[in-house]
Amino acid sequence: MHSPSHLVQQLQASGLLSAEILNTAAITALQQPMPLIHYLVQQNLIDSKQILALAAELFHLPIYELTHYNTEQLPAKYLSSPLIKQHYALPLYQQNGYLVLAVADPSEQQAIEDFTFVFAQPCLIMLADAKKLQTAIHQLLQQQQKLQLHSSLADIATLEPLHTQTYNQYQADDAPVVAYIHQLLEDAVQQHVSDIHCEPYANDYRIRLRRDGILIEYATPPPHVAPRLVSRIKVMAELNITERRLPQDGRFTFVTRQQQMIDVRVSTCPVIYGEKVVLRLLNTPSTELRIEHLGMEITQQQLLLETLQRPSGLILVTGPTGSGKTLTLYTLLQYLNNGQRNICSAEDPVEIHLNGINQLAIQPGIGLDFSQALRCFLRQDPDIIMVGEIRDQETALMACKAAQTGHLVLSTLHTQNAASALLRLQQMGVGSNLLANSLNLIIAQRLVRKLCMHCVSPSLQKVAEPLLPLDSCPHCHQGYQGRIGIFELLPIDSTLQKLLLHNDAYTSIVAHAEKQAWISLATAGELKVMQGITTPAELKRVL
Repeated sequence: MHSPSHLVQQLQASGLLSAEILNTAAITALQQPMPLIHYLVQQNLIDSKQILALAAELFHLPIYELTHYNTEQLPAKYLSSPLIKQHYALPLYQQNGYLVLAVADPSEQQAIEDFTFVFAQPCLIMLADAKKLQTAIHQLLQQQQKLQLHSSLADIATLEPLHTQTYNQYQADDAPVVAYIHQLLEDAVQQHVSDIHCEPYANDYRIRLRRDGILIEYATPPPHVAPRLVSRIKVMAELNITERRLPQDGRFTFVTRQQQMIDVRVSTCPVIYGEKVVLRLLNTPSTELRIEHLGMEITQQQLLLETLQRPSGLILVTGPTGSGKTLTLYTLLQYLNNGQRNICSAEDPVEIHLNGINQLAIQPGIGLDFSQALRCFLRQDPDIIMVGEIRDQETALMACKAAQTGHLVLSTLHTQNAASALLRLQQMGVGSNLLANSLNLIIAQRLVRKLCMHCVSPSLQKVAEPLLPLDSCPHCHQGYQGRIGIFELLPIDSTLQKLLLHNDAYTSIVAHAEKQAWISLATAGELKVMQGITTPAELKRVL
């Protein structure tokens, strides 16, 4: 780990920053990667005005007010440099042969050295407020992104339409198309997008990005280039570019300019005006799969951890598509993955690769479905089995029987809440006796968007409906940044087992859960609102 800069050391010496906070922040900032000063400001660990005042006192440098910043004072080559984001150093103007940079931490000399080397020009520095500098850089990058997008759109617009007779011979290597797809993926990764939707219509072509669960329009390329874009994506995913009548699935790995590796899952679907393509970006390192990061309340975490200590039984995670069930399952698997157990998982598809876990991608086309995978696992001396989804009676029965015969089984089910999972399994033909003796815990969940800690004032977060800012914050989209789970946990205790065995009605089960004061989805969401994490409007949207 790099030693803290002189400015950071002075922040600690002056009592503005504790050693504990500094050490933790330094590790995280290095992983981002991000200059430490900017990470401290971004996380609200220190006030940018305090940093500016201390830097001015230490280094006796002029302060540049970024409200006066004008991009027209510099040639484009300076404004498109990746060094800007790498060092959070903003080129301002040229003066007497020098390039003038705005920085928040003048003691970080690497920025000056890199700019001097790349542009073969000596540099002078001025001080800037770290928070305002982050915003200015974000706005500049957005501007550059729009210019690049406009340029790449103009390039692909000049391409001729693909005719039927030449389509099958097309190699999908047109430079403008390659550049456009690359820019699309770069922008998606930078904006923390989960999915990219490419959609053909009668008179236009639309690309949308799903960020924090919400689809946002990205671009509208000319409709006649749609086959070229689709073909390029198919080539990247090693799909058949001549097959346009049937759905196809594939994947590829994309390496960003920052050398970040992103797994991309591709799904094509024939629609009336062409082929719709959806790309899912998968980038969840196993080091981030921690139960305390899911969003459960403390009592819920304790209940979950106690249940995971049991050697056998069935744990179900329920919720609609897009509610975060898969990530929860991976998190539970990672927690259980201590090297002393044989863990097998059947998934459709494998979204996150976990070392130490035997992961199988099901292939229904050749008869390898969840029930077949589960049957295979039971012959492999398993301790823990994960079944991606219970879809039919055979899988449900096998999962329950495996849980009853000494295996810990994890799976998902599509239901609206925890209690209705019991009703759903009974409707699938699982007997009450088998349910009562195999089920340990049912988890229902949703994902809600979190208020941005940078642009939504803490004083506004706890009011009924905070006034969200316009989309000018470098960290969020319209006041929200990232998502967090809200959970409902239903343990199958002795009373519930008796209710199941006596085939008591669904209402009796719900009444028992309410009597035990277990946290419902609605209550979990209300707690997140009270804590200033989300808003009533977002909770209403999700629930």
